[in-house]
Amino acid sequence: MLMSSALVMLMTPGVAFFYAGLAGEEMASNTMMMSFVSMALVSIQFWAFGYSACFSSDGIFAWAGYNNVGAVASGTYGGGIPHILFAFFQTQFAMITPALISGGIVGRMKFGSYLLFILLWTSLVYDPLARWMWSLKLDENWEITAMGWEGKMGSLDFAGGTVIHVSSGFGALVAAIVVGKRYNHGEAVKPHNVPLVMIGATLLWFGWFGFNAGSEGAADGIAAIAAINTHLAPCAGFLTWSALEFAVHKKFDPCGAISGAVAGLVAITPGCAFVYPWAAVIFGVVGAATGFGAVHLKNVLRYDDTLDSFGIHGCGGFMGGLLTGLFATSDVNPAIEGGAFYGNGMQFVHQLISQCVAAGYSAVVTFLILMALKYTVGLRVSEDKEVNGMDVSYHGGQAYDYSAHGGLNGALGLPTVKAANPPAGDFMSMMTPAQSTVNGVSHTASEL
Repeated sequence: MLMSSALVMLMTPGVAFFYAGLAGEEMASNTMMMSFVSMALVSIQFWAFGYSACFSSDGIFAWAGYNNVGAVASGTYGGGIPHILFAFFQTQFAMITPALISGGIVGRMKFGSYLLFILLWTSLVYDPLARWMWSLKLDENWEITAMGWEGKMGSLDFAGGTVIHVSSGFGALVAAIVVGKRYNHGEAVKPHNVPLVMIGATLLWFGWFGFNAGSEGAADGIAAIAAINTHLAPCAGFLTWSALEFAVHKKFDPCGAISGAVAGLVAITPGCAFVYPWAAVIFGVVGAATGFGAVHLKNVLRYDDTLDSFGIHGCGGFMGGLLTGLFATSDVNPAIEGGAFYGNGMQFVHQLISQCVAAGYSAVVTFLILMALKYTVGLRVSEDKEVNGMDVSYHGGQAYDYSAHGGLNGALGLPTVKAANPPAGDFMSMMTPAQSTVNGVSHTASEL
């Protein structure tokens, strides 16, 4: 569990790199900060009261400040592992969830308002959803039973497809609509750093093994099944998105392909410990195909989910939850009754209810939080700040220093007065104009 917690911790920086590479160059630092500040702020929130609100059976503040959460097993959560370790593991889940929302609003939301938003959103959306799905208690016979209503109903969400991905995805959709479109919404967002995208996705893929397999709380056969499923689904998603991309655009886009892998990871998350490996391949195919369709649908409906948080996480998580209701089987995990394809049709109904509740609850509460902030502290940066770039406006400068080439114009190969030669050994002196080209498309200054 210690190793799994460390793996999951890497996923939030993975989101930061993934989103920053996909975003424009003028907002790279801001995009990364939106993920890293979630790591810091939500970790403190979870220590202060969030963990207790999610999991305590003795009142929502009984474990506030990790009171009575010590180095011995809780008797309820995580088998025989220390209670504090289970709390640490769950903290990693909580802190990545609002970071996923940031992909829908990059480049245009006030940073201070974003801080207030993620604090309120975690407290009012994530914590209740986690409690409804995952909270446990000891009954009068000293047996561990579900405490939340979704858990009692029998809904399955092994590692957060519903609690994390559906909630954040639909939250991102609402946030994108309420905050509004970018001023240059008509221009396509072109990834400014493809290697950074791939590095971020690699961290996500690697960390997801702790995310899914670690949720078993033991190094046993169930964890092993979860691990192999967590690998097969993104592989299928990668290939599916690549095939669709080529069929539509006649290109094998690396950012699209790796987005397909992430969509596959999202889809398998709720059912990773309940299905056969061959079913995990289906999860990956469906998750990627759904995400691909949702990403293209936004161009028709004209909402500005800038980095496709809704398409990949909201839609992928929703479909993964439904597929779990079909393909889950007690042959893989004896702790469950199985899904509709194995004689338990009600499981699909339970899954459908859970997905709709998570999506609807997140959408409504996200809307209320954002409207409250809009009419108090405000949500949207000014047009000047957005055009000048969020990095300059909020974070003291651009993410990249082009002074060795006479400024940004020089780095882009545009007319400029070149600066003096940089000091020997200056890393930036090795930069070339080719670094401003992504997938063979040269950026102009206005695009960046």
